[in-house]
Amino acid sequence: MPNSGFQIARVVIDSNLPQLDREFEYRVPAELTGDIRIGQEILVPFGKAKTPTTGYVVGLSETAEHQGELGSIGSIVHPEVILYESTYRLIRTLAARQSCTTAELLKSVLPTRAVSVDKKLSAAGAPGTSPLATGKRTSSLVAPAANAQGNMVNFALEKARQRISAGESVLILAPDDRAVNQFASALSAAGIEPILYSAALTRVEKYTRFLAVARTPATVTIGTRSAAFLPIRDLGLVLMWDEGDQSYIEQSAPYLSTREVLLVRQQLENFDVAFFGNSISTDLQRLCEIGYVQVELGAFKKPAIAASDDSLRVDSLAWKAIQQSIAASRPVLVQVSSRGTASSAFCKNCRERVHCNICAGPIWLDSNGRPSCRWCNAIQLQARCQTCSGNEFVSGRAGATRTAAEFGKAFPGARVIESSGEHVITQAPTGKVIVVATPGAEPEVDGGYGAVVLLDAGNLLARDTLRAREEALRLWANAVSYVANDGRVTITGITGELAQGFCLWNIRELISQELFSRRELAFPPAVRMASVIGSEQLVLQLAQQLSGDERYVALGPLPVQGHKQKIADEWRLLVKYPYAATLELATTLKAFQLEASISSKAINARSGRAMRPVRVRMDEVEVI
Repeated sequence: MPNSGFQIARVVIDSNLPQLDREFEYRVPAELTGDIRIGQEILVPFGKAKTPTTGYVVGLSETAEHQGELGSIGSIVHPEVILYESTYRLIRTLAARQSCTTAELLKSVLPTRAVSVDKKLSAAGAPGTSPLATGKRTSSLVAPAANAQGNMVNFALEKARQRISAGESVLILAPDDRAVNQFASALSAAGIEPILYSAALTRVEKYTRFLAVARTPATVTIGTRSAAFLPIRDLGLVLMWDEGDQSYIEQSAPYLSTREVLLVRQQLENFDVAFFGNSISTDLQRLCEIGYVQVELGAFKKPAIAASDDSLRVDSLAWKAIQQSIAASRPVLVQVSSRGTASSAFCKNCRERVHCNICAGPIWLDSNGRPSCRWCNAIQLQARCQTCSGNEFVSGRAGATRTAAEFGKAFPGARVIESSGEHVITQAPTGKVIVVATPGAEPEVDGGYGAVVLLDAGNLLARDTLRAREEALRLWANAVSYVANDGRVTITGITGELAQGFCLWNIRELISQELFSRRELAFPPAVRMASVIGSEQLVLQLAQQLSGDERYVALGPLPVQGHKQKIADEWRLLVKYPYAATLELATTLKAFQLEASISSKAINARSGRAMRPVRVRMDEVEVI
């Protein structure tokens, strides 16, 4: 479509420098006025040297706002549109909330172009949001123990059929390629051929499918976290499976959570969102309790679960369940923990995690055995357990060792299979089989397992993270979902309300209790927590700047330690803040980053390259 009336183009430059995170105006040369379109990749002269720089057209107008002399667009890299207007609005909104630059998000959102693909495509079929969508948000727990993971795919299949028949497109988000393939196989078997989009694709495949979803009506797309940005045509529903999985959080700046990306995008495009899984996160539970997400309760048979606090790793309860299942020639799933040693301090008496008396942060035992706070760096010699008032502490227990050899000796008539680490098995055989798997590596089996045994439950609870309990519940629930309808589940190492609630399958109630305890301590997600890393001088300067605002609670600073440290002398400042202050704090931190980038320099200790003197993460839970 000719754009002969447009003489000025607004352009975003492909640069991570904070000072360049804005739109620039360029004149459109006469020879390009008929070809220029919003969303195209172009080359423009930039800087004093007029160096050709990559940019994207984000707006066209007849007149310029800038009163001075404007440069001219050098060339259009290719006529194909790659940055759609809806995607650009989403990126700008997220950049403002996450205190990052637009270019940072562009690099992770846009696929690398493939000229061979461009030549085969036409410009027809721009993306759009379906007018049938209502903007509804729901949360459902699927029925466990029915044909292994059958309820997972059946839930998605039913929703997808409804939307496709209405002429809408559906996006299914999964935490990993394994789950993507499970959904894809089920939909293909039902006569629906989905479009897959994940990190496992080649450059050409990703680019082809990125453009295809924008042109094809009534599609079902299945992908991992990057698929949340796809410019899907007539998008009416997004289904997010197992939203509490940490694979949904980007591990590099700006550390986006797919759940937040999805909810922000929904506000802009008005499609429906459905979260479903065997468990939920405290983040989603908070949204349910404030009414932002509606809870959809399904009636289903609860699995038969028995718990034991026996000190034996494999107690009589677990042993009997395995023995009976093998005698009936039915497979057994044994989930074991293989997490590393925790460094947080736990009460020697009741095994509860110990918190700081000053800021309620996590206590750890330093090299001298002294209890110290990992947030405010205070020595806590007078610290006591908040549960039993004990004053003797121990570090968290190490992860469990592999148990396959032990079961091989104990059950000589059974075949023992391991599934963990680099050797994950997706499908296990039936019969007299014992599968020993780490969390997340459990294979499917036709008809479900006759018994599911959850060992070392206490090890998962002792993990060095604020999310230890909710993550343990999620991993246990996912393992239970593989049991047959008439199968048995046993769990060892937990007691009290947690054991009782899990045996009764009161997952939501347990997560609600966890959220309540976070509110009492003012921990995320009851509040948000930002992390700012830089030199001691810079973070102290920021702490002073924020001290005048009572909405912000600054903790620290304290030295950054560990393998992720980028420079030799790094310090971290933690900032607690309410959700309502997100945009304002993000703006403040972005301005502070810009000022620091202009006045200071930082060098990466490992690569020797220049890096930002201040790094910001708006949602920080790793340090808790």
